[in-house]
Amino acid sequence: MKKIMLCAIALMAMCLTVSAQTKMVITKTDQTRIEIDVNDIDVVTFEESAASTPTLVDLGLPSGLLWAQCNLGADAEEDCGYYYAWGEIAPHPEGEAYTEDDYSDYYFDEMPSDISGDPAYDAATAAYGEGWAVPTPAQQMELMLNTTATFETLNNVDGVRFTAENGNSVFFPLAGRKTSSDQAEEVGLYGMYWSGLRFTMNIEGAYIMYCAQAEENTETASVVAGTGTAELPFMACPRVEGLPIRPVYNQGN
Repeated sequence: MKKIMLCAIALMAMCLTVSAQTKMVITKTDQTRIEIDVNDIDVVTFEESAASTPTLVDLGLPSGLLWAQCNLGADAEEDCGYYYAWGEIAPHPEGEAYTEDDYSDYYFDEMPSDISGDPAYDAATAAYGEGWAVPTPAQQMELMLNTTATFETLNNVDGVRFTAENGNSVFFPLAGRKTSSDQAEEVGLYGMYWSGLRFTMNIEGAYIMYCAQAEENTETASVVAGTGTAELPFMACPRVEGLPIRPVYNQGN
Protein backbone atom coordinates (compact mmCIF):
# COMPACT_ATOMS: atom_id res chain seq x y z
CA MET A 1 0.00 0.00 0.00
CA LYS A 2 2.84 2.32 0.86
CA LYS A 3 4.40 1.72 -2.55
CA ILE A 4 1.10 2.46 -4.27
CA MET A 5 0.74 5.72 -2.36
CA LEU A 6 4.29 6.78 -3.28
CA CYS A 7 3.67 6.03 -6.94
CA ALA A 8 0.44 8.01 -6.86
CA ILE A 9 2.20 11.00 -5.29
CA ALA A 10 5.02 10.83 -7.85
CA LEU A 11 2.48 10.66 -10.69
CA MET A 12 0.62 13.67 -9.34
CA ALA A 13 3.89 15.62 -9.08
CA MET A 14 4.71 14.83 -12.69
CA CYS A 15 1.27 15.94 -13.83
CA LEU A 16 1.56 19.18 -11.88
CA THR A 17 5.01 19.80 -13.37
CA VAL A 18 3.78 19.29 -16.92
CA SER A 19 0.69 21.42 -16.40
CA ALA A 20 2.85 24.18 -14.91
CA GLN A 21 5.15 24.27 -17.95
CA THR A 22 2.77 26.33 -20.07
CA LYS A 23 5.08 29.17 -21.06
CA MET A 24 8.51 29.66 -22.56
CA VAL A 25 10.61 32.35 -20.91
CA ILE A 26 13.39 33.99 -22.97
CA THR A 27 15.87 36.20 -21.11
CA LYS A 28 17.68 38.65 -23.39
CA THR A 29 21.22 39.95 -22.86
CA ASP A 30 19.84 43.14 -21.29
CA GLN A 31 17.99 40.88 -18.79
CA THR A 32 14.54 41.72 -20.13
CA ARG A 33 12.24 38.68 -20.29
CA ILE A 34 9.84 37.52 -22.98
CA GLU A 35 7.14 35.03 -22.01
CA ILE A 36 5.30 32.92 -24.62
CA ASP A 37 2.52 30.43 -24.03
CA VAL A 38 3.83 27.12 -25.33
CA ASN A 39 0.37 26.25 -26.63
CA ASP A 40 0.71 29.14 -29.07
CA ILE A 41 3.98 27.83 -30.53
CA ASP A 42 3.83 25.83 -33.74
CA VAL A 43 7.46 25.64 -34.92
CA VAL A 44 10.68 27.07 -33.49
CA THR A 45 13.39 27.94 -36.03
CA PHE A 46 16.61 29.91 -35.87
CA GLU A 47 17.36 32.18 -38.83
CA GLU A 48 20.29 34.47 -39.50
CA SER A 49 19.15 38.09 -39.44
CA ALA A 50 19.99 40.35 -42.36
CA ALA A 51 22.82 42.81 -41.86
CA SER A 52 21.64 46.29 -40.95
CA THR A 53 22.40 48.70 -43.75
CA PRO A 54 24.90 51.49 -43.03
CA THR A 55 24.16 55.20 -42.97
CA LEU A 56 24.25 56.78 -46.42
CA VAL A 57 25.86 60.11 -47.26
CA ASP A 58 24.58 62.36 -50.06
CA LEU A 59 27.55 64.21 -51.51
CA GLY A 60 25.53 65.86 -54.26
CA LEU A 61 27.36 63.90 -56.94
CA PRO A 62 26.25 64.34 -60.58
CA SER A 63 25.17 60.69 -60.77
CA GLY A 64 23.11 60.89 -57.58
CA LEU A 65 25.15 58.02 -56.13
CA LEU A 66 25.18 57.72 -52.34
CA TRP A 67 28.22 56.57 -50.38
CA ALA A 68 28.16 54.54 -47.18
CA GLN A 69 29.45 56.37 -44.14
CA CYS A 70 31.53 53.36 -43.04
CA ASN A 71 33.54 50.54 -44.56
CA LEU A 72 31.86 47.19 -45.01
CA GLY A 73 31.88 45.48 -41.62
CA ALA A 74 32.69 48.66 -39.67
CA ASP A 75 30.62 50.22 -36.88
CA ALA A 76 32.16 53.71 -37.10
CA GLU A 77 33.62 55.74 -39.94
CA GLU A 78 37.15 55.45 -38.55
CA ASP A 79 36.94 51.64 -38.26
CA CYS A 80 38.73 49.68 -40.97
CA GLY A 81 36.02 47.04 -41.15
CA TYR A 82 36.53 43.71 -42.87
CA TYR A 83 39.19 42.93 -45.44
CA TYR A 84 38.25 41.03 -48.59
CA ALA A 85 40.06 39.39 -51.46
CA TRP A 86 38.59 40.71 -54.71
CA GLY A 87 35.40 38.90 -55.69
CA GLU A 88 34.99 37.10 -52.36
CA ILE A 89 31.87 37.90 -50.34
CA ALA A 90 33.25 37.01 -46.90
CA PRO A 91 36.46 37.92 -45.09
CA HIS A 92 38.91 35.10 -44.48
CA PRO A 93 38.63 33.21 -41.19
CA GLU A 94 40.79 34.36 -38.32
CA GLY A 95 44.36 33.19 -38.83
CA GLU A 96 44.06 32.74 -42.60
CA ALA A 97 46.30 34.79 -44.88
CA TYR A 98 45.49 36.50 -48.18
CA THR A 99 47.65 34.71 -50.75
CA GLU A 100 47.10 32.67 -53.91
CA ASP A 101 46.76 29.52 -51.80
CA ASP A 102 43.87 31.09 -49.89
CA TYR A 103 42.07 32.62 -52.87
CA SER A 104 38.82 31.17 -54.20
CA ASP A 105 39.47 32.07 -57.87
CA TYR A 106 42.42 29.71 -58.24
CA TYR A 107 42.94 30.23 -61.96
CA PHE A 108 42.24 33.97 -61.94
CA ASP A 109 39.75 33.75 -64.80
CA GLU A 110 36.64 32.14 -63.32
CA MET A 111 35.11 35.34 -61.97
CA PRO A 112 33.53 37.95 -64.25
CA SER A 113 35.61 40.99 -65.10
CA ASP A 114 33.01 43.33 -63.55
CA ILE A 115 31.54 42.16 -60.24
CA SER A 116 29.73 45.32 -59.09
CA GLY A 117 26.16 44.43 -58.15
CA ASP A 118 26.63 40.67 -58.57
CA PRO A 119 25.69 39.03 -55.23
CA ALA A 120 27.84 35.99 -56.05
CA TYR A 121 31.01 38.11 -56.07
CA ASP A 122 30.15 41.56 -54.71
CA ALA A 123 30.43 41.55 -50.90
CA ALA A 124 28.35 44.72 -50.53
CA THR A 125 25.48 43.36 -52.64
CA ALA A 126 25.64 40.03 -50.83
CA ALA A 127 25.48 41.76 -47.44
CA TYR A 128 22.86 44.46 -48.08
CA GLY A 129 20.93 43.50 -51.19
CA GLU A 130 19.98 45.10 -54.49
CA GLY A 131 21.20 48.64 -55.09
CA TRP A 132 24.28 48.20 -52.90
CA ALA A 133 27.60 47.50 -54.56
CA VAL A 134 31.35 47.71 -54.57
CA PRO A 135 31.95 50.97 -56.49
CA THR A 136 33.17 50.98 -60.06
CA PRO A 137 36.39 52.83 -60.93
CA ALA A 138 34.24 55.52 -62.59
CA GLN A 139 32.26 56.02 -59.38
CA GLN A 140 35.45 56.26 -57.33
CA MET A 141 36.79 58.83 -59.77
CA GLU A 142 33.52 60.77 -59.55
CA LEU A 143 34.02 60.96 -55.78
CA MET A 144 37.60 62.14 -56.24
CA LEU A 145 36.76 64.82 -58.83
CA ASN A 146 33.68 66.26 -57.10
CA THR A 147 34.98 66.60 -53.54
CA THR A 148 37.94 68.11 -51.71
CA ALA A 149 40.24 65.50 -50.17
CA THR A 150 42.11 66.33 -46.96
CA PHE A 151 44.23 64.27 -44.59
CA GLU A 152 42.69 63.97 -41.13
CA THR A 153 43.18 62.09 -37.88
CA LEU A 154 39.85 60.95 -36.43
CA ASN A 155 39.89 59.34 -32.97
CA ASN A 156 43.60 58.53 -33.41
CA VAL A 157 42.98 56.98 -36.84
CA ASP A 158 44.63 58.55 -39.89
CA GLY A 159 42.53 58.86 -43.01
CA VAL A 160 41.36 60.98 -45.90
CA ARG A 161 38.11 62.96 -45.75
CA PHE A 162 36.22 63.75 -48.94
CA THR A 163 34.11 66.90 -48.46
CA ALA A 164 31.49 67.91 -50.99
CA GLU A 165 30.20 71.38 -51.84
CA ASN A 166 27.00 70.66 -49.91
CA GLY A 167 29.07 70.25 -46.73
CA ASN A 168 28.62 66.50 -46.41
CA SER A 169 31.66 64.28 -46.22
CA VAL A 170 32.94 60.73 -45.94
CA PHE A 171 36.06 59.59 -44.09
CA PHE A 172 38.26 56.78 -45.44
CA PRO A 173 40.66 55.30 -42.86
CA LEU A 174 44.14 54.44 -44.11
CA ALA A 175 43.53 50.77 -43.48
CA GLY A 176 46.53 49.28 -45.27
CA ARG A 177 46.11 45.72 -46.53
CA LYS A 178 46.38 42.04 -45.58
CA THR A 179 48.73 39.70 -47.43
CA SER A 180 50.85 36.96 -45.85
CA SER A 181 48.88 36.88 -42.59
CA ASP A 182 45.54 37.99 -41.16
CA GLN A 183 47.22 41.04 -39.63
CA ALA A 184 46.80 44.31 -41.54
CA GLU A 185 50.03 45.84 -42.82
CA GLU A 186 50.99 49.51 -43.20
CA VAL A 187 47.87 50.80 -41.45
CA GLY A 188 48.03 54.59 -41.29
CA LEU A 189 50.31 54.85 -44.32
CA TYR A 190 47.74 54.38 -47.05
CA GLY A 191 44.25 53.15 -47.80
CA MET A 192 43.51 50.97 -50.81
CA TYR A 193 39.85 50.32 -51.59
CA TRP A 194 38.53 47.76 -54.04
CA SER A 195 36.59 48.68 -57.13
CA GLY A 196 34.43 46.12 -58.90
CA LEU A 197 36.48 46.00 -62.10
CA ARG A 198 39.27 43.56 -62.91
CA PHE A 199 42.50 45.07 -64.19
CA THR A 200 42.52 45.08 -67.99
CA MET A 201 46.29 44.73 -68.36
CA ASN A 202 46.78 41.82 -65.95
CA ILE A 203 44.11 39.28 -65.07
CA GLU A 204 45.60 38.82 -61.59
CA GLY A 205 44.79 42.40 -60.52
CA ALA A 206 41.83 44.71 -60.00
CA TYR A 207 41.48 48.49 -59.97
CA ILE A 208 41.52 50.28 -56.63
CA MET A 209 41.17 53.75 -55.15
CA TYR A 210 44.34 54.79 -53.32
CA CYS A 211 44.39 57.34 -50.47
CA ALA A 212 47.33 58.69 -48.49
CA GLN A 213 48.76 61.79 -46.86
CA ALA A 214 50.52 63.76 -49.59
CA GLU A 215 53.05 65.57 -47.42
CA GLU A 216 54.07 64.91 -43.85
CA ASN A 217 52.67 67.30 -41.23
CA THR A 218 50.11 68.73 -43.65
CA GLU A 219 46.43 68.19 -44.39
CA THR A 220 47.10 67.59 -48.07
CA ALA A 221 45.91 64.23 -49.39
CA SER A 222 46.89 62.12 -52.35
CA VAL A 223 44.09 60.23 -54.10
CA VAL A 224 44.22 58.05 -57.21
CA ALA A 225 41.08 56.50 -58.73
CA GLY A 226 39.69 55.36 -62.04
CA THR A 227 41.13 53.35 -64.90
CA GLY A 228 43.48 56.07 -66.11
CA THR A 229 43.37 58.89 -68.65
CA ALA A 230 45.97 61.11 -70.29
CA GLU A 231 45.74 63.42 -67.26
CA LEU A 232 44.98 60.98 -64.46
CA PRO A 233 46.97 57.94 -63.29
CA PHE A 234 45.42 54.69 -62.08
CA MET A 235 46.31 52.01 -59.58
CA ALA A 236 45.61 48.28 -59.32
CA CYS A 237 46.28 45.63 -56.71
CA PRO A 238 46.66 41.82 -56.78
CA ARG A 239 43.20 40.31 -56.33
CA VAL A 240 44.40 37.83 -53.70
CA GLU A 241 45.20 40.59 -51.20
CA GLY A 242 42.80 41.66 -48.48
CA LEU A 243 41.50 45.22 -48.85
CA PRO A 244 38.55 47.08 -47.34
CA ILE A 245 35.40 47.96 -49.28
CA ARG A 246 33.44 51.21 -49.10
CA PRO A 247 29.95 50.40 -50.42
CA VAL A 248 27.84 52.67 -52.58
CA TYR A 249 24.09 52.76 -53.11
CA ASN A 250 22.38 53.51 -56.42
CA GLN A 251 19.03 55.19 -55.77
CA GLY A 252 17.84 54.16 -59.22
CA ASN A 253 17.51 50.53 -58.13
